[in-house]
Amino acid sequence: SVSKELKKPTCIFKDDDGVVWLGTSFGIYRYTFDDQRFRRHFFNNNLSEAASIRGLKITREAKAKKLWAMSEVPGSLYEEDLQTNEIKISQASSGGKWALGLDRNGSLNYMTDHSFNIRNQSRPSLNRSFPLPFEYTSSTWVIHQDKYDQYWFNNLFTADLY
Repeated sequence: SVSKELKKPTCIFKDDDGVVWLGTSFGIYRYTFDDQRFRRHFFNNNLSEAASIRGLKITREAKAKKLWAMSEVPGSLYEEDLQTNEIKISQASSGGKWALGLDRNGSLNYMTDHSFNIRNQSRPSLNRSFPLPFEYTSSTWVIHQDKYDQYWFNNLFTADLY
């Protein structure tokens, strides 16, 4: 029997270690094939604040492995250190920010209300923020870096590709 929380995942991500991460409206679930178990991750005990996880990524810096999650409501970027289980809100927006990307340098890519952001964990001096009109940043569904180092993203509602 599958728990009701797992019946409708909002996103799925498999990391380099083979761990499968499921974003749901109830938080995040981690599944490992070794022990064939789900482990539930909450960013807050208040379920309404952890609702609709839309983007998941894992980054590594030095010895730290971090889980990143973007929620649809309230539009927050959550960060969890998977060794210490320390959780914090790294960025907050007005909602509708669904996509997270990783570029070839391992930098995290995400949208806020008025900018596209590149966040380099090991070299913060390389962090960048590019101002964009709200109609580009709202409801971003996918962020992708191509082999020519160009970043592409789309808007869910207009289906435009930028």
